[in-house]
Amino acid sequence: MSDRPVSASNAESLFQLYRDKSPEKPGIESKRKTVDLNGRDRYGFKISASFVDQEKYNTWWDQYSRYLIRRKLKWVKLMNKNGFEADEDSMPTKFPTRSEELKRYVRKGIPAEWRGNAWFYFCKGPERLSKNKGLYDNLCAKMDTLDEVNLEAIEKDLHRTFPDNIHFNDYSGEESLMIGSLRRVLRCYALYNPEIGYCQSLNFIAGQLLIFMDEEKTFWMLVIIHEKLLVDVHTMNLEGVSVHQGVLLLCFRQYLPLTWSVMREHDTINDDFLVNIPSLGICTTSWFMSLFIGILPVETVLRIWDCLFYEDSKSIFRISLGIFKLMEPQFVKTPEDELYHLIQSFPRTILNPNDLLDVCYRKLNSISHLKQQEIQLCKQYVINYRAKYKNLKHEDNNLLSNQERLKLLQEGIQEFGKPRVLKGLRWNSRLNKQIRKLRVESEHDI
Repeated sequence: MSDRPVSASNAESLFQLYRDKSPEKPGIESKRKTVDLNGRDRYGFKISASFVDQEKYNTWWDQYSRYLIRRKLKWVKLMNKNGFEADEDSMPTKFPTRSEELKRYVRKGIPAEWRGNAWFYFCKGPERLSKNKGLYDNLCAKMDTLDEVNLEAIEKDLHRTFPDNIHFNDYSGEESLMIGSLRRVLRCYALYNPEIGYCQSLNFIAGQLLIFMDEEKTFWMLVIIHEKLLVDVHTMNLEGVSVHQGVLLLCFRQYLPLTWSVMREHDTINDDFLVNIPSLGICTTSWFMSLFIGILPVETVLRIWDCLFYEDSKSIFRISLGIFKLMEPQFVKTPEDELYHLIQSFPRTILNPNDLLDVCYRKLNSISHLKQQEIQLCKQYVINYRAKYKNLKHEDNNLLSNQERLKLLQEGIQEFGKPRVLKGLRWNSRLNKQIRKLRVESEHDI
């Protein structure tokens, strides 16, 4: 057995402090209008640290809390209808079988106090836990054997994790229980997955999970996230980030042609953009690495995680497209030297999660047509394209000759000639023009 303290292994007890004062409990009007406890939201974050002023936050929360009350009551009815005993105070650990109805409920938000159990259940965490009983405790017992580089990196980031959140900063001069839990989770994960070890932003993902579930479940959620959602994103060379950015650029080209045209105009995007990611595309690096933590307001991030853990990695791309879709009216008229700042600052203003999720999942919106199979095929294409490019590089100057570029583009047409991925990309016509140009140039090289 591990010597980790019981109180630190159950973050639900910490969330209980705010749950009791949450406006999701109907029937008490004054409680619904109480936005925070000592200037904090229901998760323990300082409202002053959010991306909007207090007055705007209060106005939004007064309306949104009414929405939460309605949704909680509907969830209770859904659970009872499907044979699960539930009421306003219950903490279910199992949920109905996947269905279109359940997916609609998830997209409209899982009750906050149910989130930890729901996320873990939808990701098939209980199965993983039952097959690996005792593994986390065994890792805890030898976590001090972790190499010095990872140990130092983890220690450096521990107190940078949500310093304004009451659970991570005890303000008493002593280390909070949550920091201790976070240390164990990150060290154990680094031991479990030495290929990744510890990478910045893992502290925020694990920290947010710890607010909703105990540390052993948090550990297994990190494992599942890297196996299913963020493959290779946190590896040393960050190749997975580049692949994700390449896929997102293809999605821009297909689903947001106006945004894509502006990016091409201002960022000089050429036909090798899947290899040499343009600077405006690099702005989204932290979106993938942190799963939108620090990019969007807290409540919006949590609603995204509801969808992400129920569905799959397509949610990351739908949300990214949705952000740019909301931003598009400003994006197309913003001067080139201010675009980077716009991409960094605009997401922070999306206080109401429904504004973003409606854009991503409304049936009449083309973004909602993006499917998981398309994302998987597109990822594989980007991986293959980048691998072929690297294989054709000159070892001396890392540049491709026109003949080598011609070969790469021709292979792209052969592999991508049929509209299997992101229908309507019109790769053939664009690549054929590039090939004709390169053929002429390559003849001059001979």
